Amino acid sequence: MGDYFDVNQILSEDEPIAVSFRADVFELGFLKKDQAEDDDQYELMEEEEVAKERRNDIKKGTEVHIPLWLAKSLRMGRYVHLQVGDHFSPGFRLKVKAGASQVNLHAKSPYYYYAGRATAPLTSADREESIRELLAEVYAGRFASILNTSESSAAEHSHLKEKLAEMEQNVFDQLHRTSQEKAVW
Repeated sequence: MGDYFDVNQILSEDEPIAVSFRADVFELGFLKKDQAEDDDQYELMEEEEVAKERRNDIKKGTEVHIPLWLAKSLRMGRYVHLQVGDHFSPGFRLKVKAGASQVNLHAKSPYYYYAGRATAPLTSADREESIRELLAEVYAGRFASILNTSESSAAEHSHLKEKLAEMEQNVFDQLHRTSQEKAVW
């Protein structure tokens, strides 16, 4: 899908994604977010008690948020069902149509496009096509704004840059640099 050494690709694999387990699994209770207590409470316990306390099985149907790389592996083994996030939903598509440049993609997912491309093949064929179309729509809707603002000072548009996904920020920086080089030329 991408270059093995692509840093953005690697970082996008760490995006959290919601999954629900299709079967009971043992000794994976640490994946539950609500079980993520501080280790301070375990300092006074004996090692055996700590192990017993932390041992926690996940029941069928339990929903947890795990990194994309782990979700891919568990999905291949048919242990989990992916719950595609709100930022790939039809409701999000309406927000994009209303004003693509106003949507804060960075807050939704810094690696929105990379994560979307990696998530799409893990869903049904219809859903995969829908996600791919949404990614293209979002990018096309935001590109003109990125192009126009990149020609002026980057400091003037720091508020816009904060809303951009990592890939868009790279495009903005490249276009801004090119614009400056053109002015010097």
